[in-house]
Amino acid sequence: MSGASLLMGAVLTFATVDGSAVSLTVSLSDTATAALTWGDHVYTSSVAQRRHLFSPLPMPTAAPLVYDLSVAGASAHRATVKPIPQDGLRVAVYGDSRDGHGPHRQIMQAIREWDPHVLVHTGDVVQRAGVAEEWANYLAASLPVSDHVPLVLALGNHELYQPWNLPKAERVDALAEAMAQVPPPDDAISRRIGAGPATFRVRVGPMLIVSLNSNVSMSAQSQQLRFLRDVSARDPDARFRVAAMHHGPASSGAHGKHRDAADVIAAFKETGVTLSLAGHDHLYERIARDGITYVVSGGGGAPLYQRRHLEPGSEAFASTYNWTKVTVEGDALALESRSLEGAVLDRAVLRPSAPPPPLQVPWIRWAGAGGLLVAGLLAALWRLARGPRTG
Repeated sequence: MSGASLLMGAVLTFATVDGSAVSLTVSLSDTATAALTWGDHVYTSSVAQRRHLFSPLPMPTAAPLVYDLSVAGASAHRATVKPIPQDGLRVAVYGDSRDGHGPHRQIMQAIREWDPHVLVHTGDVVQRAGVAEEWANYLAASLPVSDHVPLVLALGNHELYQPWNLPKAERVDALAEAMAQVPPPDDAISRRIGAGPATFRVRVGPMLIVSLNSNVSMSAQSQQLRFLRDVSARDPDARFRVAAMHHGPASSGAHGKHRDAADVIAAFKETGVTLSLAGHDHLYERIARDGITYVVSGGGGAPLYQRRHLEPGSEAFASTYNWTKVTVEGDALALESRSLEGAVLDRAVLRPSAPPPPLQVPWIRWAGAGGLLVAGLLAALWRLARGPRTG
């Protein structure tokens, strides 16, 4: 078989949280070696296997970079990766592709024509992450975009699903497979807090994107919201703060909002989040409330949902397959949602509200508390040394 016929998919993701490097995950239909020519550098994966990870790869900064992939010694694929701009940044958003391969392919073609710099998937990439065939379908549909546009994944609940009817020896750890297919950047703060590999942030131009794992607790003191506060405090210069999570804090759909929605929204206000991106409900909705815009873009292929109730602040709603454009235009974000047929479903312009008061990094708060404690102990020792006061 030729190298091109062995290629199933190529997924570009960010390798570093500052957006300066990327990873390329290459999936093959059979075991083979692979080599990557990335600009002036050649990377070789000499072990014959079905999946090859090339990382870290320097992100182009001035001009587009052309790479060539060879499989089993034969040319297999070529793509061009664009630099991330400070202004004019284009981010494509969609989610819940699952097993809707036909709509998913159409959405990918439309996104390719728009030519974004970053792709955000709001979760539920496949129906069951533990099934190899479902990943093969996803990779085939997404290849026109995923090979050259870095993908940011907000972990969905279907990324945790696996077929329990298989013999134990044949089962695959669904989460581990999802993280291998769409590897996140190594985030030291997430590791320190213990938030898990699916929780990370990446700085792309003027935008800080924070990917949160909504499959776990998002209460006020949860690891997820502690992470959000911490990384927001460490990047005060980000012009726009965007939070991506599968189960959103606001939705009029069948699933509705996350059980910890009140705490999530409070944390968004505290950290200056401008835009919340979510999926889970298979529809499009835009909700504007208290200076924050909540977008549900979960119409990537899975069966569509209808409106269950009217969420306060809901300004646009459509039960249809969809994807969303987010464009940086100076000090504003321009949103535009499109249907499968290309019709405009919604347009809006977002401007960040007044920046929140400076956040304290957790260790600073503890240092402050520790300083007060030490001062109190020294004062007590001084009083003991003086002895009891008389007269």
